Amino acid sequence: PGVIVENASIEQDLYFTIDPFRAGCDIRWFSGEPTPTPTPTATPWQPQITATPEPVPKYRYLEDALEAGDYPEALAMLDRDIASSLDNPDYLYHYRYQRASLLQKLNHPDEALAEYVAIYEAAPDSAWGMLAALHLEVIETE
Repeated sequence: PGVIVENASIEQDLYFTIDPFRAGCDIRWFSGEPTPTPTPTATPWQPQITATPEPVPKYRYLEDALEAGDYPEALAMLDRDIASSLDNPDYLYHYRYQRASLLQKLNHPDEALAEYVAIYEAAPDSAWGMLAALHLEVIETE
């Protein structure tokens, strides 16, 4: 009758590792016959293509530029942010409000006022429009 093998899976694994053909190997590797070594072909020279790196910004965040007192750089950062967020009104009004506040701090009241008015006229019911309205003074004419 049959024999019960306790480690049948180990014996089966050994069987496949001993027989290279069953393990999926090329039998010629184990036959002792010399196999030809492929001759390397020369790779034609190609110039390296390197991309021009983008300039590294001086500050990563607007707050860093403001803390350092580099207001012209902060203004440039806000202008870049405004240009990149024209399709998202929430970010656009946020950046424009920050720009107006910075212009006011830099003692450019006419430019700051124009920015506040533009924000208020574009979105009077938004949070940024309401904040901008706080900087406006209504002058009644007769």
